[in-house]
Amino acid sequence: MEEHAADFIKMGTYLIMMKLKFTVLRSLTRGIHREVRRNLGENAAHKLDLGPFEHVFHWQDGCDADETACVISNLIYQNAVKGYLSHEHRKIVFAKDMPFPPPSKWRM
Repeated sequence: MEEHAADFIKMGTYLIMMKLKFTVLRSLTRGIHREVRRNLGENAAHKLDLGPFEHVFHWQDGCDADETACVISNLIYQNAVKGYLSHEHRKIVFAKDMPFPPPSKWRM
């Protein structure tokens, strides 16, 4: 996307593209959350290892562990994900009720 940023700015679609990228990253995080919880069982804790998130973000965008933590931190900051990161334990702790709020609640 960076190599085409000048074209997007000329067309007036750069901000829309950035919001779409943000939405895609949130959907990817939600999908990983759902798969990990499904594999662990319905009674799985809300604390999930960062490993699966790092693996998928590396596969998708070439992100390393720090970039993955940064992306998830931004999603949490923008209220697209409810929870927090525990760097000490290498876990992401999701809220028990509605860990993925609707877009109307986001801080964009």
